Amino acid sequence: MKIAVTYENGQIFQHFGHTEQMKIYTVENDEVVSSEVVSTNGSGHGALAGFLKAQGVEVLICGGIGGGAQMALADADIKLYGGCSGEADRAVENYLNKTLMYDPKVKCDHHDHDHGHDCHCGHHHDHGHDCHCGHDDHRDQMITLTIADDDGNTQDHEFRVLAVYPAGGMHYIALTPDLDAPELEANVFLFKYVEENGQASVEEIVADEEFAMAADAFQQWQMTRG
Repeated sequence: MKIAVTYENGQIFQHFGHTEQMKIYTVENDEVVSSEVVSTNGSGHGALAGFLKAQGVEVLICGGIGGGAQMALADADIKLYGGCSGEADRAVENYLNKTLMYDPKVKCDHHDHDHGHDCHCGHHHDHGHDCHCGHDDHRDQMITLTIADDDGNTQDHEFRVLAVYPAGGMHYIALTPDLDAPELEANVFLFKYVEENGQASVEEIVADEEFAMAADAFQQWQMTRG
């Protein structure tokens, strides 16, 4: 498999149609075995889809991208992960670890912080809060977590971010697996949200007391934002 990233000076370039370089990673058995930076030769927007298809690319990670280019990528059977930023290599690592956060509603002028998440999550309970969340920088981003059940079986689950909010001197993230459900009807999973050295991670809330605090704070946050 080949993964392409819009590329400039080690970072994800934020304007798909204007990118002058792509970094293309060859992946085998979920590991990068080689990579190279290639020139797009002045291709722009929809033409870049053909360029990527000719390179054998199956996945594209990028920042902002317009609707026409998204359609061209879909026609070329290239899976898009837009709305990403930060280090290109780290984004590919997060993708392979199934922890890349992206924006399914990305627009051409969209700019976000680096939302790549290192996630090694255990079993989590469905806490079923009704939610009506305000806006923040992370809302409606997507993330895939590998969840283990009580028997140790693992399965990938896709979540939509409802909110990142503070409580007890820390930050927590509210996620829903109900990707298309109205927020008032969505089930909610709560996790710790930690940022260190510009990288974010999602961690399980282990203590019942801490979870209760985080749940209460989320409900209060909803009311202040609603």
